[in-house]
Amino acid sequence: MAFYEDDLDIIFSDFAEDVVYAAQPKLPQDGATIRGIFDNRGQNVAIFDGQIEATGPQVTVKSSDVTGIKHGDTMTIRSKTWYIRGIEDDGTGITVLNLSED
Repeated sequence: MAFYEDDLDIIFSDFAEDVVYAAQPKLPQDGATIRGIFDNRGQNVAIFDGQIEATGPQVTVKSSDVTGIKHGDTMTIRSKTWYIRGIEDDGTGITVLNLSED
């Protein structure tokens, strides 16, 4: 079930913080401020039966705010620069961006 854009606007205006997006290489729209829900969980790796499961810092954003985003682009959150390492668009209008410090 997809969210309506108005519903997402309410969610992100109430629960998110400012995130500054910058594409690599630099584009004219770099420095755009969008809203995102930041989760700075630690880096964990669990190995089960030969499978690897990893978690780490991530930010949840509206998919419409990050069209064209790619691995290696950056986000500045709470005055810290993070690199995009994973992009998970769930098809409902929400995208989770997996982040790393380098």
